[in-house]
Amino acid sequence: MLRSKLFNIFSFFPVLMLFFPGGWLYAQEIDPVNWEICEGDPVTVEPGFDQAGSDANYTWYHDAGGTVAITDGTYNGIEYQLGSDGELTILGLKYEPTASTYIQASTYNYYVELSGSNVPPTPLKHIKVRVFHVPRLRTNNPPAVCDPDGSVDLSSSIDEFDLDVYDYQLVSPSGNAVSIDDIYDQQENGTYTVRSSFKEFECWSEWKSIDVTIALSTLEPAFDYEANLGTGNVLRNGTAQLLHPVDFFDVTPWAVSSWHWDFGDGHEATIQNPTHTFAAKGIYTVVLTAEDTIGCLHTLERLIEVRDDYLILIPNAFSPSGQKNNHFKPEYKGVVKIEFYVFNTWGELLFFTQSLDSEGWNGTWKGKVAPEGNYIYKGVFITSSGMEVIKDGVFSLIR
Repeated sequence: MLRSKLFNIFSFFPVLMLFFPGGWLYAQEIDPVNWEICEGDPVTVEPGFDQAGSDANYTWYHDAGGTVAITDGTYNGIEYQLGSDGELTILGLKYEPTASTYIQASTYNYYVELSGSNVPPTPLKHIKVRVFHVPRLRTNNPPAVCDPDGSVDLSSSIDEFDLDVYDYQLVSPSGNAVSIDDIYDQQENGTYTVRSSFKEFECWSEWKSIDVTIALSTLEPAFDYEANLGTGNVLRNGTAQLLHPVDFFDVTPWAVSSWHWDFGDGHEATIQNPTHTFAAKGIYTVVLTAEDTIGCLHTLERLIEVRDDYLILIPNAFSPSGQKNNHFKPEYKGVVKIEFYVFNTWGELLFFTQSLDSEGWNGTWKGKVAPEGNYIYKGVFITSSGMEVIKDGVFSLIR
């Protein structure tokens, strides 16, 4: 706060003799009492008459002519309180931004009259109250620093930061004063507080906060994937098959707020665990970008090979009444479409499926158990690359 200053006045009034055409004009020189406060502070001003006696009375006025007396209460939005000893307390004086430079202040003029039975007539004393501007400090929080060895320039978080105009006081999260020379390189996590005043004045703004977040360690996301090769064959973190879905799983060991997947083929996803199908063979760089809880982005790249392979295996026998191999079906990978037939030796169709997930033939026909013997199969397979493969042959049903 700016200290209130009461400047001494002369106990006498020197007489000035000014010559004008036609005669002399006598004028009294009166030194005013000056008070300086910060906007928003109350001020108590004193009459300051040296020759006042015990029966002195004081009357305060708004105007130099002594026509508008000051009374207890509010006048033009300003509160006035009169003391028994002649003091006047004023609350609510505001800085009016009429000056073009911050150094100037708003001046309020008051006048006090001394009267009493033993008091000679005296002129009204002029008292000035100068109200200095308090800066309207505004701050913002800097973005998180993702490098654990990084730092923050706090000057960029103070609006209109200007050392030629303002003085600043800054306190670190640990409660230590921060030198203005160190404001550009701060490495402490937490809330800093700052206030400002116009340079060389002690009218400080309210304390404002600046929240600083610096990563404590370097983080790396993690993911696994499972490549579906068909007929339930799943390969984890291995070669993927063309046109077969690949399931990706985020296994990052720290809290993730958002995900971005780039599959390296022009396709992307923003969910935690996406599924993607590669349309061409090759080696792809899959990139997971994970955002942590303080807004830092971390990436992991993995190479995934996508092949155009297929494999079709058809058994030559099965036993539907055994513990295993209860169904007759082909085994395959790299196949996207199928037509599979089973005939008896008379050419009658016993079983047909177009489902890649079919369990196969269970060894019955029209609800009855098929006899032991030889049977015929035919399969039409479409591979991932669109090639048609036809396989047929004879197999045995064993009971």
